[in-house]
Amino acid sequence: PAPGSAWDSPAVNRLDRALRGLLNGAPRPEPFQTLAGELLSEPASRPPGSLLELGYEEGGSWLARHAWNVAKLSVFLGRQMGYGPADLQTLALASLLYDAGMLEVPGEILDKPAALDDAEFNRIRRHPEAGSALLERVAGLSPVAARVALEHHERSDGSGYQKQSREADTHPFSRLIAV
Repeated sequence: PAPGSAWDSPAVNRLDRALRGLLNGAPRPEPFQTLAGELLSEPASRPPGSLLELGYEEGGSWLARHAWNVAKLSVFLGRQMGYGPADLQTLALASLLYDAGMLEVPGEILDKPAALDDAEFNRIRRHPEAGSALLERVAGLSPVAARVALEHHERSDGSGYQKQSREADTHPFSRLIAV
């Protein structure tokens, strides 16, 4: 990616700082809104081959890199699906924040080189609820972001988690981000 573009690692580093800021004091939505806007400033005509950049971002935490890549893919898919500017802004914002609950999973679980035990796996399975609760505390943030955080592991047949919701009961952005 070209330095200074919305696709380069400085954006991932800013996302990393903003995500960590969610755990400190009174979190603000502005850094995420700005980053969502940067994602949307990328030309809609950007060729699908640019998706090959996914996974090659540098800097930031694994969570920030992952969220940035999911947001890039979500915006691309949202454009292809014909979402308008307001929906794309909300989608970009929600896709940057959908995994925020992973911030509350201890590093020793996230970095464990061996298989997780049941307690550790259950701790990870609680991250959607933790993320939703965390995002509900951010004044001025679209409530869709908290809903997407809660629902992103739901599956259309009801086999997902937290609530085993079916497709009709989940937000379309939750389903798109789960791709």
